[in-house]
Amino acid sequence: MDVTLRRISAALAKTDLKKLSELDTKLEVVLQRRVPELESWQRSPETFGADELRVMVETMKTKQTTKDLMDVFKAEVPEIYNALVGERDIYMSNGLDSLNQFQTIVAVMGLGHLDGVESNLRALGWSKLPNKCS
Repeated sequence: MDVTLRRISAALAKTDLKKLSELDTKLEVVLQRRVPELESWQRSPETFGADELRVMVETMKTKQTTKDLMDVFKAEVPEIYNALVGERDIYMSNGLDSLNQFQTIVAVMGLGHLDGVESNLRALGWSKLPNKCS
C-alpha cells in the first residue's frame, strides 16, 4: 500500500492536471455509449431510481465497459494508470508465474486487471486456454 501511494504521488506530479480534470468527461462519454439512456437520466447519481442504478451497475460490471474505461484512463493519464493498474498487473502476473509448477491456479482480481495480467502472462510464455465457464 505504501509503495502504491508513493507511486500515485509521483504520478500526480508528472500529470497535467487539466488532463486529469478532463478525464471525467471522457469517461462519461464511454458510459453514454454503453448506456444510451444515461443522457436522459437526471445528472446526479443520488437521484437515480432503482432501475437506473441497476442498469448502470450491470453495465459497469461488463468486461467491455471496463476495458473501454481503462483504455481512456490509460490514454489520458498514463502515469496514474501505471501507478494504480499497470504496476499491480505486473506484480500479480509475476506472482502467478512463480506458481507455474502447479497444474491449476485460481486467481481472483478486479475486472480492470484481467487484460493486463493476461497480457503480461502471455509475455512470460503462458498460453490462453478456452473459457470453461461464462
